[in-house]
Amino acid sequence: MARRHQGDRLVASEAHFAPFPQPLEVPMSRLLSIAGTTMASLVLFASAAFAYGDLVARAACIDGSTIHVQWDYFEYSPTACPEWVGYDVTAARSPTVTRGRASTPSLLRDSPEHQLDDVPPLPNVTYEYRVDFVDVARNVVSCAGICGQCSRLARASAPAISAPITHGRLSDMGWALFITPCATGCYPSFYIEGPIVDELRPYAVSGEALRFWGTEACGTVEGCALEVDHYQVAGCDATPVRHPTWGQLKAIYR
Repeated sequence: MARRHQGDRLVASEAHFAPFPQPLEVPMSRLLSIAGTTMASLVLFASAAFAYGDLVARAACIDGSTIHVQWDYFEYSPTACPEWVGYDVTAARSPTVTRGRASTPSLLRDSPEHQLDDVPPLPNVTYEYRVDFVDVARNVVSCAGICGQCSRLARASAPAISAPITHGRLSDMGWALFITPCATGCYPSFYIEGPIVDELRPYAVSGEALRFWGTEACGTVEGCALEVDHYQVAGCDATPVRHPTWGQLKAIYR
């Protein structure tokens, strides 16, 4: 199913018996670590037990000009939240919050395929797509627990990796680096791990801001990971962006 922009709108065009051993002496620090891990697992289990399902969205440029957006929803309780009838997809030019609402009457709740192809109006710009659960009037559904572990946002540019996906400063978490976005834009945060961490770690010490180009991978407990393609030293903008009010945000997202 293909979709193209008309102004700020996306429009559809169809589309797993022995002696007892001597007790081990376990250090208290290790016991606390085990207890913490166990509690975290219980919290996650409880969250999943009371959720209707999990959703993971992703986006990628497939031919130099088209961005393919796909999402999977693993539904635990098909009878829950009867007002939810389908999905709505909006697109925003990152790092702004202006969204064009998709015209998606065919993206129903029980649709076998949850995907769309979008040709964004501007090349070399990162677009952020968001998947919402909606009712028959296309209002966003907010049933408690509709999604346990949700990753509803996906970002890409056309051509692929032609625009930075985020801009911010690094914090050293030991096992990974965390990107704290510049406060002058609505950039996303990511964590970075792997061999490139050693190369980037000096920037966490210096506090220099960086622009990052790469591919995101979301849907984990830790959040969204960024596979860095390349980066560039660039200070956060000196002039802050005028942030919208909560009322404006609600109006935009409806």
